[in-house]
Amino acid sequence: MQILLVFASAIEAGVIQPILRREPKSGDQFWIGQHKIEILICGISMVPASIITTGALYSLNPDLVLHAGISGSYHQSIPIGQTVWISSECFPELGKETEDGFITLDKMGFDFAGLPFDNNTLRNPFEGYRYLPHRPVVGGATVSGISTLPGRGSAIHERYGALTESMEGAAVLTACLLANVDCLQLRVISNYCLPPPEDQWSLRLALENLQLDLIETLKCL
Repeated sequence: MQILLVFASAIEAGVIQPILRREPKSGDQFWIGQHKIEILICGISMVPASIITTGALYSLNPDLVLHAGISGSYHQSIPIGQTVWISSECFPELGKETEDGFITLDKMGFDFAGLPFDNNTLRNPFEGYRYLPHRPVVGGATVSGISTLPGRGSAIHERYGALTESMEGAAVLTACLLANVDCLQLRVISNYCLPPPEDQWSLRLALENLQLDLIETLKCL
């Protein structure tokens, strides 16, 4: 099987260094068992992530995309350092602000590239995580700016049911759905989406756990 391993940043991609024995970069390849794995660093935020991932999907034609990284959480029911699988992604910022509240893009009558889109949310139909190391399965939200304003994270959680926040997850999932490529997303909670000074990031712990759980996942594929 050919696997495209997607990271948003070089810092996150660095967790694969023990296998490569050097600092990883986009285009690096390695084998685990019968699986050929290629690394892609897609860039931070939705625009580069969607463009770069789409290009890689059509040039490499992988059998599976494994998107791995750290994320924030909207709810403290998920402990810092916890690894989760993401089963759906939403775009909480797509729509229209009105005096009576926020109207989502689909409620405005717009399609989303022909994909099944409900309450600004895309469900991932691929559930391969069921056969991999057990982790909590949650919904994610993809935003253009990190949530630290009072009440913003809790509002996204209440409106869409999302528990994690990233800036690339929905973009990578959308690219995979449009290319008809199976996709899994593995995230480790690095912080809670709270106002300063409570928006503390446990980056070292999150990256250490990402390294352990990602390598374990790759070995179980």
